Amino acid sequence: MAKREAISRQALYTAEGGIEWVKAELLTDPLFAGGRHRIGEGEAEINVTLGEGGYWVTSDAQYGLAHRKLKVFLQLDQGRWVMSQYQELYQ
Repeated sequence: MAKREAISRQALYTAEGGIEWVKAELLTDPLFAGGRHRIGEGEAEINVTLGEGGYWVTSDAQYGLAHRKLKVFLQLDQGRWVMSQYQELYQ
């Protein structure tokens, strides 16, 4: 059970890593739409859509058999990204 929990957390960290990747990409390319990004042994599929005053980012991560999906709303405030919404999506 502990191993399963550890793998699940790694999937969550992979999803969060995908969001951090998007933050860096959006600073250089405001039209960045996402893609696949490998983070350690995990992989995240990231989708970025323009919203009113910011960006909706969905990061769908797989690590081993674990799967975690996050959705956040990012807004740029004085050169720094602020998450005004953060939710885990369950299927």
